[in-house]
Amino acid sequence: VFAGQMFTELSHDRHVINPIEIPSSWKRYIGVDWGFRAPFAVIWGAVDEDGRVWCYRELYQRQVGESVQARMILDAEAGEHISGRYADDALWADRGEAKAISDVYAETGVHLTKAGKGPGSRILGWQRLHSYLAEGPACPHHRALGWVTCPMLHMFPQVENLYREMRDLPYSTKGNPEDSDNAADDHILDATRYMLANLGGGPDFLLDQEAVKD
Repeated sequence: VFAGQMFTELSHDRHVINPIEIPSSWKRYIGVDWGFRAPFAVIWGAVDEDGRVWCYRELYQRQVGESVQARMILDAEAGEHISGRYADDALWADRGEAKAISDVYAETGVHLTKAGKGPGSRILGWQRLHSYLAEGPACPHHRALGWVTCPMLHMFPQVENLYREMRDLPYSTKGNPEDSDNAADDHILDATRYMLANLGGGPDFLLDQEAVKD
């Protein structure tokens, strides 16, 4: 913990979990943050019956062209059904006669959906991440260990860059106090908020629905 840390609720003991076999019934999604000199970052998340997200895979590399990026995504998720791939809206931008990056991805077989960036979306994305880091009713794995609650977001150990960026991200010291320092690494965090922001009403909504049923 340090002064100005954005995600003070992050706990390795609670949020990082040894890999489990992900049931085929859980829907899987990815978030994509494009980069070349800056890292190209992708996160995969599976959603369980309680709306909890299990981040189980990441890609994080520099100086990789967009067609190669798309092939890396396809190779990584071979045999899986992905329900949605959400990416920065800037990937749809045309630059003269050059193809939009989203078109290059699509030609390679990776079809993306705009994350829906707009005024305020960055702050709302960070808030959505806070909501998923919060506690909910314990999942079956943690109930078996005697836990009453566990976070609404779990990370496998191999998702190391997501944990590192989340641990190290500070709040901005100028501008919007709810935003992060834009000089800090937030590449796979951006990919994660693109994904989480498109998962319906988020964990608070899902937990409210469970309370109504009870």
